[in-house]
Amino acid sequence: MQLHTRVSQSLNEALQGLKNQWNKIQRPYRLLMKIRVPVNAKNFIAETVLDNSNDAILVIRPSGQVVYSNKNANRLFESNNIGLINQSITDVFSGFSEIEGNKLNEALLFIRSNQTLELIGKDSFGRPRIYLIEICSIKKMNKPTLISLTIKDISQNEVLRYENDFLKTHDLTTGTYNREAFLDKLQRSMGRAERYNTNCAVIFFGLDGFAAINQAFGHKSGDVVLKEVAKRMQSVIRDTDVVARFGGDEFLVLLDRLDNPLEAGRITNYIIQTIHQPFQRKFQIDFINISAGIAIYPQDEEDPALLIQCARMGLLEAKQSGKGGYQYYQDKMQDEAQRKITVANELRKALRSNQLEVHFQPLLQAKTLKVTGVEALARWHHPQLGYMPPQEFVYIAEEMGFISVLGRYVFTLACQHFASWISDKKISNDFKLAINLSVKEFLKEDFVEFVHQTVKKYNLCPSNIQLEITESIFIKDTDFIIAKLRELKDNKFEIVMDDFGTGYSCLSLLSELPVDVIKIDKSFSEKLCSPNPSHQAIVRAIVELTKNLQIKTIAEGIETIAQQSYMTKLGVDGLQGFLFAKPMSPQDMCTYLENFSVQDKRVIE
Repeated sequence: MQLHTRVSQSLNEALQGLKNQWNKIQRPYRLLMKIRVPVNAKNFIAETVLDNSNDAILVIRPSGQVVYSNKNANRLFESNNIGLINQSITDVFSGFSEIEGNKLNEALLFIRSNQTLELIGKDSFGRPRIYLIEICSIKKMNKPTLISLTIKDISQNEVLRYENDFLKTHDLTTGTYNREAFLDKLQRSMGRAERYNTNCAVIFFGLDGFAAINQAFGHKSGDVVLKEVAKRMQSVIRDTDVVARFGGDEFLVLLDRLDNPLEAGRITNYIIQTIHQPFQRKFQIDFINISAGIAIYPQDEEDPALLIQCARMGLLEAKQSGKGGYQYYQDKMQDEAQRKITVANELRKALRSNQLEVHFQPLLQAKTLKVTGVEALARWHHPQLGYMPPQEFVYIAEEMGFISVLGRYVFTLACQHFASWISDKKISNDFKLAINLSVKEFLKEDFVEFVHQTVKKYNLCPSNIQLEITESIFIKDTDFIIAKLRELKDNKFEIVMDDFGTGYSCLSLLSELPVDVIKIDKSFSEKLCSPNPSHQAIVRAIVELTKNLQIKTIAEGIETIAQQSYMTKLGVDGLQGFLFAKPMSPQDMCTYLENFSVQDKRVIE
């Protein structure tokens, strides 16, 4: 009995073990049965892989009917899970042009083993799209039964590539071609002109007074004006012509296949007039002037870069002749440009070797004709070039960017001579030394410090130093300029406004300016004896205005006794001109001061 019980118990345990093993085997099978899977594991794996692909995948019959689309294809073509099934491939790509559609149909008809195709069109929302399509034939028993299309949306990549290519050849601000791209276009245009025996022209444009716009309204407003200028240029040229921004406020226009060089002048004038048209209120300016220079291929130059340089020389000549016009390049301009370079190089050498001199012209009190001061003027006598007019080398120093070096040289040398006169007791304690300042020199950050250090070095009193500025300085940041002038005035320097009445009109600012003396330009002295009484009325008005503002006046350019008499009767405080003395060397100035007596003075009758 006990044996039977033990056998029965062992059998039960064995059966239970077998049952447990069976359950373990059956569990994954039952779990698998609960999941809806394809007919076989092979199809299930394939569909899973396709749906997780980053690319859109379509499978079509040779007839073009879609039999399969993965999730990315449905998403790309804005369809649900079954929306693309049974559709024609032509309908799927319905947003593409007929040309692009034919390209796809031809690729599907003459399919090779592996083929790549690029299609450009629009999606269902009308957005531009670029697709890269890989076409592959699916064969069974060596016979094509299906065709797979693996589609990549490369629109964003192409946009970035386009933007990069665009930035390589275009100006970011205006959207016009840049300098490098223009050179390439010009080279090609020259080739066509040579091939067809015609001409092409380069027009070099420069805006007049654009720096003032940036100073007054900021660079953002300046960029808006540049865009409008470029837009107006592009609106009036032919499709075969090219507009480019050279840099800053300068533009280039290429006129391709030009039969008559004179036609370039007509087109240039039309562009100038178009840009001169009134601006809308949003631009913060009413209008802007523009000047231009023209160079013609092949008569002026056969090298692209040099042809552009010739056009630029024409622009500089146009600006000097009077802004708002144009000039054709001429051979003499090349000679003038070469002379400028020569003079600039020699001037730099002269500054390093102390070749320049400072001459002085006396300033006289109008009523007594007492010499009350001198104006320091730069003079240069070159060993080979001879006497160099100051209006030439000062202008070149300004244009070449070293006017501050020249200005500081003159300031230092003038102070040195002035100190020696004081030491030798040649002049009185209230004698004045007037020194001209350029705008660029004045705007240097360390200018005030330089003036202080130089005056201190020679033990001079700031009240003896008159700093001469011109009206053009107020084209820049007026508040900044006034603050700097006040700083100098607070340190006892006298401020003189030179050439008053010829430049930027600052009558409205006169009451706010810390100015001690105004020099009336010599052009008024020249016209005083004319029959037109308005010239005398203008000078009288200036004198009366300045007296009310407690500002002294000096009349420049006095060359005749009649001019001296007129100016004195009109009430000016001081006189300066060739009638009394021309600019002279420091040694001659000492002699002049020693010999100047009441008997020698020209006294008003």
